[in-house]
Order: sequence, then C-alpha cells, then structure tokens
Amino acid sequence: MSGFILDALSVKSIADTLPDITDLSKRVLEHSPDLVSILDHEGQLPVAAVCMGDVCATLMQARYALFEAFANRIWYLEKCEKPDEMVSIAFAQFYADDAALRLYAAGEHLANAIISMLEITDAQYKQYHNCPVKNQ
Repeated sequence: MSGFILDALSVKSIADTLPDITDLSKRVLEHSPDLVSILDHEGQLPVAAVCMGDVCATLMQARYALFEAFANRIWYLEKCEKPDEMVSIAFAQFYADDAALRLYAAGEHLANAIISMLEITDAQYKQYHNCPVKNQ
C-alpha cells in the first residue's frame, strides 16, 4: 500500500477507469470447488473451479496493481509539494509491470481451467502444443 492518501475524487476517478470484476468474482464464487466436487467428484470440474478462483484472485491483484500505478502517478505529479516526474514514472512502471505479470498468470490459470473443463488429456494437448500457427 502506498505511503500516501489520495482524496476521494482522485480515488473515484482511478476506480472508474479500471474494470469492475465484481460480477465475475460472484459468479466464480457461486461455483466453489467444494460444491462442484459434490456434483462431479470423479471429473475435472473441481480442478477447473479452483483454477477459476485463481483467475479471479489474480485479476483482483492485477487491478490493485493498476490502481497503485495510477495513484502513484497522480501523487507524485499532482499532489506532491514538489512534483517529481522520475519518481512518478518509476513507481507507475513498477506497478504496471506487476499488473502485466499478473495478467499473464491469470491467462495461464484460465488455460488450465479450460483444459480441466474440457478434460483434455496430456496426449491430446501434446498433439497440438507445438503446432505452428499459419498466418492468415
């Protein structure tokens, strides 16, 4: 968490620019691994439910990182007594990089969820894993 506190208007303007993933999180929570495992205790759906929970958690973390990137930019450029562009860029880049890494991780979690939901076997996956993509 930042060592500063932004005013409510700045916080709202940042929050309004970021995607709201509340509905997605609620939908994923409705399909908890415990509940899914009661309905499908021998299949891969409980694994997919865990992966989807990881997707949501990672997306929330990425959203927080983006929030911090914007907050640091605003703080060090607009709210500080003496604006410091270099510090603003350094902190904003740090948090933006963190968000990008988390988005990549969320994509990996999503891929694992899809593989589990479709019950794709290792043999089926390997068949297409190194398949060259043709340019259209």
